[in-house]
Amino acid sequence: MSFLTTPPTPAKPVTLTAPPGAGPSGTYGFGETVTVSWPTYTGCPSGYSVTSYEFTVAGGSIPSASYGPELNDLPFTLRSDSGPSTISYTVKCGDLTSTPSETLTLTVFG
Repeated sequence: MSFLTTPPTPAKPVTLTAPPGAGPSGTYGFGETVTVSWPTYTGCPSGYSVTSYEFTVAGGSIPSASYGPELNDLPFTLRSDSGPSTISYTVKCGDLTSTPSETLTLTVFG
């Protein structure tokens, strides 16, 4: 006899971090590239391992939307006008996906 169960959900990843900007109140300049980073993820359920990090960006850009498990930072190019640039991510553990991290918001001010 076998039972079907719902696969476990990977733990929510921690929020990305970035160094403070050099502008007033830690703001960043137009089009500045900032390195965002995250700790090695350890929230995959038993029997699963990290296969990739998947990113969601608004008001900026990154070289790729998906990165392999060996990375822990990436360049984030901020918007070219005033306003927020945001980035969050999920973690893929095999075919399972975590809930999204909290969103990191960086304020761009020229």
